[in-house]
Amino acid sequence: MAVYESFSEIPDQCRELLGYSGSQSLFFSQPWFENYVQTVVSDSDRVRIFSASPDESCNADILLPLCSHEQSGLIAPKTLSGLANFYSSRFEPLVKHLSDIPSKSVRAMVAEIVAEKPGWDVVDISPYRFDSAVLQELGDAFSGHRWALQKYFCFRNLFLENEYQDFDSYLSTRSSKIRKTTANRVRKFDRDPENRFEIITSVDGLDAGMELFAVLYEMRWQKPEPYPEFLPGLAKLCAEQGWLRLGIARVGDRPVAAQFWIVKDGVAYIFKVAYDPEFTKMSAGTVALYKMFQHVLDNEKVNEIDFLTGDDGYKRDWMDDSRDMTGMMAFNTRSARGLIAASRHIGGRAIKKFVGRVTRK
Repeated sequence: MAVYESFSEIPDQCRELLGYSGSQSLFFSQPWFENYVQTVVSDSDRVRIFSASPDESCNADILLPLCSHEQSGLIAPKTLSGLANFYSSRFEPLVKHLSDIPSKSVRAMVAEIVAEKPGWDVVDISPYRFDSAVLQELGDAFSGHRWALQKYFCFRNLFLENEYQDFDSYLSTRSSKIRKTTANRVRKFDRDPENRFEIITSVDGLDAGMELFAVLYEMRWQKPEPYPEFLPGLAKLCAEQGWLRLGIARVGDRPVAAQFWIVKDGVAYIFKVAYDPEFTKMSAGTVALYKMFQHVLDNEKVNEIDFLTGDDGYKRDWMDDSRDMTGMMAFNTRSARGLIAASRHIGGRAIKKFVGRVTRK
């Protein structure tokens, strides 16, 4: 067992595991976590990366990046949360193979978390796929230490497994709204030689492109990003890794829509979209979305397109499948603050029954 306070502390023996986990999801990759720590985690937060090995070596077969947040109040629980927030559409313990969970190391890691002094009152992990085998193991391990569990719904994730030969074959399966209405608006956009659509994939032109994106995003949502350095940092690292697909649509010289996509290991992640509300009638945002689908299906031949957080109606028009993303809270029933937090989330009567049951064991 080992606990690290930054990714730079992780020894070389663990780097192989980070490489494997990073190939499973963008949100499990070391660059993602490092940008998150640099741009989101505050000075008062404390990063805790728990690591467990099957033997005495440092060759970890599981890593769990967590973070504690300072909370005020006499009964505020000491909480460890996943190194994730609303930017993170998936978070789970990092393992080499999602289908081969190192149960012994999971139990050892949970034992370390439970034994830390001063003790933790709550551990909160989200969002993970509802059928995650590693989270089932994690929950069982906490239950083995008589911690109470509460699972909760986070959001529905819409995605498309690419079983199509190209964009045209995909388009033929869509509703008439996309096949006809949106396609006609794209053709109208393309007929005007003053209109342009470009996709930025490298650091060349990136700063200007992200400035345009920020302006359009604030126009659309009427509020700035809560962590202003996160998206520029993410765009830069993605550009350096070859993952960035920043699409910008212009009418004349005026930017009217932008799409922030990330393509990694055969998956296209639709991370952020923005458009100028003045160009709603021409469906500027939908035109840009159409162009991006066309690009990744025809040119990138991706295996999957992931719309990430939320199942808004317009997203369902473009996607075929969905899955629920879940969270899990574990409550320390041996601490007063853990019991209070559990009673708030689970219910006083239920937690009273739980405590009575485990004390009789």
